[in-house]
This record gives sequence, C-alpha cells and structure tokens, in this order.
Amino acid sequence: MTTPQITALPIEQVRPHPQNVRRELRGVDELAESIKADGLHQPIIVAPDGDDYVVVMGNSRHAACAQLGWDTVPAIVRTDLDTEPKVLSAMLAENCARNDLTITEEGDAFQRLLDLDLSAATVAKRAGRSRKQVADRVTVASQPEKVRQAVDDRQITLANARTLAELADDHELYARVERAM
Repeated sequence: MTTPQITALPIEQVRPHPQNVRRELRGVDELAESIKADGLHQPIIVAPDGDDYVVVMGNSRHAACAQLGWDTVPAIVRTDLDTEPKVLSAMLAENCARNDLTITEEGDAFQRLLDLDLSAATVAKRAGRSRKQVADRVTVASQPEKVRQAVDDRQITLANARTLAELADDHELYARVERAM
C-alpha cells in the first residue's frame, strides 16, 4: 500500500455512508468546540463514490467540520475500499475497536455484511469477535425496537434478549414477556 496522502476535499462532495454503522452520532457539538479551539487532529477516511466520496471513518469529525461551516475537510482517500463489503468491513473494524457501538449497532452492521454474502467466520474475524458474538448480536438486532432499545439501555441482558428471541414462535408468551419489560 502506498503512503496515504491527506487532501482537502470540498465538504459538499463528502457524505456519510448511507449504511453507517452508527445509527446516531454522539458528541458532535463537543467535538466541534474542540476542533474550533484546537483544530482537527486527524483527517477523515473516505472512499470514492462516483464523483463524490463517502465517509468510511470519521463521521463525527465530518459532521463537526460541517457544523463549523468549513468549505473543505482534510481526508485520506482510500481507493482500495472499492467494494461495499470492504467499506462496511473497514467501518465496522474501526468502530468495534473503540468499543463504543451499542450491541444492536454491531448486530445491524454484522447483518449487512452477512447480507453481502460474507460468512459468519469472516465477519467475526474482521470485527475481532467470535462467531457466537456475531450470531448473538444479529439475533438481538432482529428483535422489535422495544427489545433492541432495552438491550442498548442495559435494561435487559444480551442473554435475556436471546432467550426472548427463542420465544418468538410462541406469540402469546412473547407478547406477555415483552409487555412485562
């Protein structure tokens, strides 16, 4: 791989990936204040998408720079991220390494990779997780929003959510347990 070059891209040509691993960006206001005070310490990572670019790593930094009204954003263009599985894998690896994704954000990301015909073993390896962790998170992420939110808010455990998923075929029992949550 060649040495990455930082380039200033017009901010209007850079957009978040439509399947960003994070459902919502957190701390953008604080990050914008920090960037305003101290500058941007790390460029964003983007992949070409036609005449534009999608953010692979650095969505919060991109949003903060846009909030500050910047015309350009420092970026490293990764032309090697030329397929959707490569882009999603890179986004997932970046976010999983920081351990601040919710369980359902991970599950949604794992499911997208599985939908792109990657094996569970490949997804697990790229994410630094076991196959069981991948399967558990995909199972929980496929649950109704009330259950997903309860897991992410730590109102119920991952194990309890998996057990609840096993009850899904017994609609009456599932509904009673879900109401009890």
